[in-house]
Amino acid sequence: MAPRSMRNGRALVGWGLATATYPTNRMPAQASATILPDGTAVVRCGTQDIGTGTYTIMTQVAAQTLGLSTSAVRAELGDSAMPAAPVSGGSMTTASVTPAVQAACLSAREKLLGLATATRGAPLFGIAPSELTIENGWILLRADATRREPLAAVLARNGGVPVEGFAESKPGEERQKYAMHSFGAVVR
Repeated sequence: MAPRSMRNGRALVGWGLATATYPTNRMPAQASATILPDGTAVVRCGTQDIGTGTYTIMTQVAAQTLGLSTSAVRAELGDSAMPAAPVSGGSMTTASVTPAVQAACLSAREKLLGLATATRGAPLFGIAPSELTIENGWILLRADATRREPLAAVLARNGGVPVEGFAESKPGEERQKYAMHSFGAVVR
């Protein structure tokens, strides 16, 4: 449409673009991550989702950190019996909760890799955990992806006991290093 070409009666009707930015805040938050015997995972945090995508972002961060598909991760939140989180306000939920979710997943991942390399005769026995990665539910040697084992097999070999991680994340000096803002755009 050409400028000034649209009208509603005598009034001009316009198209526009608006942008928004708001500084994010960060508060302490806690999270837990559990890798289940079937190779799926559950992440928990006592935060809430007020329509801002908290379930989605917790699932995405956990899946990426654990080397799983998002369909193999379930996010649970909204219960004060779960690990503590701040209120939703001041654009701080994502900035506060996701570092805790990532740290909890890293803790569980480290324990799982330790189990994968500890059993004599296992496909990855004796390999340093730093030489391994997890992709699509498989633990594999970075240098030779044919040396691998499914997460579920590692857990089954170790009695089918879930592997758990817990973490707390607190604000640091990131505000001194980075601009931290929520943002938005509206086109009309």
